[in-house]
Amino acid sequence: MYKQRRSVNGKDYSTYVCPKGVGKAGIHRPNVVLASSVDELVTRRYLTVFGASYLKRWSEPDGSAVLQLSEVRGQIDRLAGSLAQLDPSGRAGQLVIQQITALEQREIELRKEADHAEGRWVDAGGPVSVEWERRDDEGRRALLATWGPLRRSDRPRPRTKEVRRIAGNRALRRPGMGPRERSGYR
Repeated sequence: MYKQRRSVNGKDYSTYVCPKGVGKAGIHRPNVVLASSVDELVTRRYLTVFGASYLKRWSEPDGSAVLQLSEVRGQIDRLAGSLAQLDPSGRAGQLVIQQITALEQREIELRKEADHAEGRWVDAGGPVSVEWERRDDEGRRALLATWGPLRRSDRPRPRTKEVRRIAGNRALRRPGMGPRERSGYR
């Protein structure tokens, strides 16, 4: 649905309209809903589900090991380029080889350190309800996009009779049974 903004004499008459029901090519009758009632419903539902949650953001580790690792790799690449122009048996060549060997050892240590670094969740403000009140429409849309659809996945879905009957039929299946025997009818 898209929002049609309309105000007359300072009063808001905005609506949400389904684009598939608009015009001659519409596939169904037009669906038009007053935006104020939808916005109020969405706000109430959103704050009911997420209002008490606290805003958090993922904080990566300080990154010093990762930064040092990239610097060490750059130094190794530069020294390898220099070594190509030097005589490996000469004094300068031997110094470059020693430096490359030491930098490769440091690279191994930094790689292990970077692999073990873990991020963590840190506080990014107060509760969602306070942030909701503080923001304008664009900011609220961003909050909705951040938190995703209003769906709770931690509650088990209720099973209907049909689902239970089908699940029960799976347990009754045996080779050679017809549909009447599987369904439990005798």
